[in-house]
Amino acid sequence: FSGLASAANSFGKAQAKVQSQTNATNSSLSKQNALLGNLAGRFGSVARQAIAFGLISRPIYDLQRAFTGAVKDAVAFEKEIVKISQVTGKTVAQLSDLQAEINRLSTELGISANELAETSRIIAQTGRSAAEIKPILEALSRSTLAPTFGRITDTTEGLIAALGQFQLNASDSEAILGSLNAVSKNFAVEAEDLISVIRRTGGVFAQAAGDTKGTIDALQELTAIFTAVRSTTRESADTIAAGLRTIFSRIQRRSTISFLKQFGVDLEDAQGRFVGIFPAFDQLSQKLEVLIKQGDAITLSAIAEELGGIRQIGKLLPAIAEFQKARDAFEVAQQGAVSGLEGDVDKGLQTISNRVDRVKQSFSELIRTLFASAGFQESFKGFLTVTENLLQTFTKIVDTIQPIIPLLTGLGTLKLGQALTGFVTGGGLGKIGGAASTLTGQAAVQATQQNTSATNQTNQILTRINTQIANLFSSISASFSQNVNQLANLIQINNAGFNNINRLLATRPTTVPIGGFGGIRKSSGGRILGFNRGGIVPGTGNGDTVPAMLEAGEFVIKKSSV
Repeated sequence: FSGLASAANSFGKAQAKVQSQTNATNSSLSKQNALLGNLAGRFGSVARQAIAFGLISRPIYDLQRAFTGAVKDAVAFEKEIVKISQVTGKTVAQLSDLQAEINRLSTELGISANELAETSRIIAQTGRSAAEIKPILEALSRSTLAPTFGRITDTTEGLIAALGQFQLNASDSEAILGSLNAVSKNFAVEAEDLISVIRRTGGVFAQAAGDTKGTIDALQELTAIFTAVRSTTRESADTIAAGLRTIFSRIQRRSTISFLKQFGVDLEDAQGRFVGIFPAFDQLSQKLEVLIKQGDAITLSAIAEELGGIRQIGKLLPAIAEFQKARDAFEVAQQGAVSGLEGDVDKGLQTISNRVDRVKQSFSELIRTLFASAGFQESFKGFLTVTENLLQTFTKIVDTIQPIIPLLTGLGTLKLGQALTGFVTGGGLGKIGGAASTLTGQAAVQATQQNTSATNQTNQILTRINTQIANLFSSISASFSQNVNQLANLIQINNAGFNNINRLLATRPTTVPIGGFGGIRKSSGGRILGFNRGGIVPGTGNGDTVPAMLEAGEFVIKKSSV
C-alpha cells in the first residue's frame, strides 16, 4: 500500500505536468490561429486589390491595344486605296464611292475592311471599272457568311475566273456564288472544289457549251457534271478537272462525232453545229444505259476509249452512268442562283461572333475616318516635318565633329610623348640624360623648334575648327528658332484639327446596336486541345480556325475526306 500511494502521488504530479503542457499547447495554437487568420486576411486583401486593379486596368489596356491595332489597319487601308488608285488610274478622291462601299460592307457584315480593299485591288487588276467592282465585292463579302466557302481570296479567284471564262456580267456575281453554295450544300462536293474545276476546265467547257454559251446556265452545267463525278468517285478536284478537260476536248472532234453516229448518238444539230457538252452527255447516258442493260461490254469499252482514252475511263463512266445526279445538281444550281445567299447571310448575322466583328469594324471605321480627316493629316505631317528637321540638324553636328576625331587622337599621342620625355629627362634616367646632354644639345634645340612649330599649326587648326563650330551652332540656333515657329503653327493646326474631330464625333452615334452585347475581347485564352491519340477537330465553319502543332511522322487528311 505504501508503494501504491507513492506511485499514485507520482502519477498525480505527472498528470499536473501534462495538464500544464496541454494548456501551453492550447495557448500556442490560439496564437497560431490568430496569426493564420491575419495571414489569410492579408492574402484576401491582396487578392481583392489585384482583382480591383485588373478590373480597372484591363479595359484600359484593351482599349489601348484596340486603338493601336485600328491605327495600323487605317495606315494599311490607306496604302491599299492608293494601290487601287494606281491600278485604275483614278485619284483617291474619285474612289470615295468605293471607300464608302467598303466601309458599309465592313460594318454591316463584320468583315475586315483591309481584306475588302485587297479584294477590290485584285478585281481592279482584271480591268473591271469601279462601278463593276461594287456588285462583285458585295457578293464576295456576303459569301463569307455562307457555310460552304473558305477564304475570300480563293473565292475571289474562282469568281473572277467564272466571270471571265463564261463572259458573264458583274451583276451575275451573287447568282454564281448562290448556285455554287446550293450545290455544295445538297451534294457531296465542296464549294472550293467547284471553284477549282471552274478555274481549270471552265475555258474549254465555255467554248463548247452550245446554246447555253455565254450564260450562267453553261457554268451550272459544268458544275453539275463535275458534281456527278466527284460525289461518286471522291477523287480530288484537280484530278477530275484534268480528266474532264481531256474528255471535253475529244468529244467535239469530227472523228469522235462520226464514230458515235454508228451507235445512234448524234452530237450535231440541224445546222451541223456541236450540240454542247451537257446535251452530249445526256444522249450518251441514255445510250450507255441501254448498252449496260444489254451487257455489251465491248461496245461500251470502245465508246469510253474513244471519248476519254484508257486513263480517263474512271472519270467518263461515272459522269455518264450517274448523269441523273448531274441533272439534279443542275436543277439545284438554278434554284440557288435565284435565291442567292440571302438566307445564309441572315443566319450568319445572328451569331455572337459576327456581332463582335461588327462592333470591331465599326470602331475601325471610326479610326479610319479620323485618320483621313484633314486636321489629323495636317498635324501628323507637321510632326513628321519637325522630326525630319531635328534629325537633319543632328546629322550636321555629327558631320562637323567627325574631322576633329583624328586631331584629338594626334593631340593625345603628343601629350603621351611629352610625358615620356619628361620621365626620361627628369625622372630616374635624369642623370643619364644629363651626361648625354652635352653631346645632343643641338639635336634637342632642333626638336624643341619642331615641337613649337607643330604646336603653332595645331593652334591654327583649332582656331579654324572653333570658328566652324561657332558658325554651326549659330545655324543650329536659327534652325531651332524655325522649329519653334513650326511647332507653334503645328499647335494651332492641331487645335483646329481636334475641333473638327470633336465636331465629327458629335455627329456620330455614341452607341452601336448590338443586342445588348458590349466590348471587345481578344486573346482571352482557353484550353489547348490535344490530339496525340487522334480524333475529330471540334468547331464550326470551313476556314483554318483551329491552330495545330504536328509531330514528324503524323498523317493529316482534309475535312472532305473525313
